[in-house]
Amino acid sequence: MAVAGAAALAIAACASFQSAPDPARVEREIAASKASELELVRSTIRDPVRTERFIDLLAQREQLMQRFVGQIIDHRKRMKVLNADYNTERSDFETQLADYNRKRAIAQQELVELITAMKQTTTADEWREIAAFQLDRLDPRHLAFGGLKEGG
Repeated sequence: MAVAGAAALAIAACASFQSAPDPARVEREIAASKASELELVRSTIRDPVRTERFIDLLAQREQLMQRFVGQIIDHRKRMKVLNADYNTERSDFETQLADYNRKRAIAQQELVELITAMKQTTTADEWREIAAFQLDRLDPRHLAFGGLKEGG
């Protein structure tokens, strides 16, 4: 939960980089970590039915993260447009922020539901091993940066 949930919070942290990491290198690292995660899941969860269910949940996590990063990119673009327009009213900013916050709250709730389903698919020992890997190898900064190539 901490890995994917923190991706949204890591967006702000990305601004602290002195120079941006190489996007191609970051994408390769993410792809390698996701492949390693699949290998770990297959070797950790011994029941083939639960293994496939967990892999399906990982695919859903990926879709959720891609959608959320797209929403962040869209929000940042809209905020730039509003900011650039001298005649933009405060209410325009408030409307944009309310829309973004509504979408963010929905994504966070979906993430909680997804993580709950992942935990229900595993035993406590299996989850500890998988979660430790996710925290170590699927760094939220990389997840967030990897999807924020557009929109600044």
